[in-house]
Amino acid sequence: METRRNNDGGAAAGPGGAGRGIEAIPPTDAGPGEGYASPEEELAATNDKLVRLQADMENYRKRMDRTVLDIVKARRGDFLLAMLPVVDNFDRALESVETESGDVASVLEGVRLTKKQMLDVLRSQGVVPIEADGRFDPSFHEVVATVSDSNREDGDIVDVIRPGYMFDDVVLRPASVRVAKNDGGDSAVVDLEA
Repeated sequence: METRRNNDGGAAAGPGGAGRGIEAIPPTDAGPGEGYASPEEELAATNDKLVRLQADMENYRKRMDRTVLDIVKARRGDFLLAMLPVVDNFDRALESVETESGDVASVLEGVRLTKKQMLDVLRSQGVVPIEADGRFDPSFHEVVATVSDSNREDGDIVDVIRPGYMFDDVVLRPASVRVAKNDGGDSAVVDLEA
């Protein structure tokens, strides 16, 4: 006779679970293959179960794919919605220049504020600028030119040609920089892209 342990883990007093712990499981007369008219019938029933399980699994996979796509679509929509005020501000700046109603200083200030707004939107999505001051780091920077400078150490970043950005600790685009090359001579620029 099979036995099973009760949830409280105590010992059984006898058959039928009269005490705590282990209770008896009544024996069944049906063994493997019994309950079916023939082995072929059992095989057909097993195959039917397998086909149903495969169909259930495929439906589950399709449902999960749709859910992931819906999440991605919603995130893209949120980002695009956050970008619309930036576009509106560019429109205002262009309109101000085209109608000549705004002076250059106010247009310039508007463009600066719009850039800040765009960077804030990108930052809210996990995009941050790469620091490009100090030493050259090939993981975050790409050298586009070297500058001979006896007052700096080799590999010091002289200036940034194009800023770089990271997204969730992954480099989206490295910062393009000019770096110093201390050769003890006069200052000169060597363009590596030429």
